[in-house]
Amino acid sequence: MGGNLFSSDRVPEAVKAGSATVLQGVTEKSNVQPTIEMSRLIEINRSYELASKLLKDLQDPTELSKLANVPD
Repeated sequence: MGGNLFSSDRVPEAVKAGSATVLQGVTEKSNVQPTIEMSRLIEINRSYELASKLLKDLQDPTELSKLANVPD
């Protein structure tokens, strides 16, 4: 619905008390591999910086003409 509110067409189902367990001292497993995600984040950041620098450099008309004159 918005504003952190949720609505559903389904009737809520009752859950038996005692069907859930809480374990103390147990680490929750994650489905994310931090090393891979940090590598992807660094790669995305570098790509963004490169695109940003390229766009900034293209604002200079002399730089734009240099890109147009590609040697054969």
